[in-house]
Amino acid sequence: MLTFSIFSIFVTGGLAAGFLTGLLGIGGGAVMVPILYHSFLSWGWEPRVAVSTAIATSLSVMIFSGAKTTWEYRRQGLIDWRLLRWVVLGSIAGTASGAHLMLAADERTIRLGFGLLMWLLALLTIAPVYPLSRVAQEVPERRATYFAVGILAGLLAAMFGVGGGAILVPALVLLARVSIHKAIASSAAAIVFSALLSTSDYVYQGWSSHSIETGTLGWIFLPAMLILGVASLISVPYGTKLALRMAPQNLKYGLATLQAGIGIKIIFFG
Repeated sequence: MLTFSIFSIFVTGGLAAGFLTGLLGIGGGAVMVPILYHSFLSWGWEPRVAVSTAIATSLSVMIFSGAKTTWEYRRQGLIDWRLLRWVVLGSIAGTASGAHLMLAADERTIRLGFGLLMWLLALLTIAPVYPLSRVAQEVPERRATYFAVGILAGLLAAMFGVGGGAILVPALVLLARVSIHKAIASSAAAIVFSALLSTSDYVYQGWSSHSIETGTLGWIFLPAMLILGVASLISVPYGTKLALRMAPQNLKYGLATLQAGIGIKIIFFG
């Protein structure tokens, strides 16, 4: 089953996911989910089982890559721990229902929703925020806003396996008025919590709800998790170093381009 070609694809996907986590704080699920999904289909798995296992496995890998990225950005002093506290509390609430919604929906609905979400986020990411910057210092800390952003990020992370970073980064820039670099750093830290909660939920729900090949823990395919996880740890530092050297506007355009491309791939090419 796990041929050399599939192993190589998993390694490449893990390296790309880790690099993107460090660079953009998005978790890398947008790369891992399609790779895992099509690999499982090639093994003859049912589409429903393939997409559920791909999402769950992707989330489990984000625990490793997110923790490594958090450590790298913590050394630079870029994580806003006060903001993160409320975002994480919100993500706990969102994650609790996200996995249940995903497992109850059909595969086509999941892909369409994921693709449309990516297009919307691409537009939000490059939306001009300079009119708001004039009053940024006058706006009090919005704990309710941070909490709501966390709920949305946790919900969508559990549903689509994207770690929530694709939501958090543009939301923190637009709503919380933080810099793109701090948004990426804080998003990476939040990914650890949302991915851990989502992974635990998928393990619990999949423990006795399906029967596929050996090597699974609930809905998580352990061999893929280990390969992708180790590969992602290797590439995370390179992504964080590049992010710290890039101008904020270039980071925004890079994130928006990736989001738009993912939306096209998911909707039109499966």
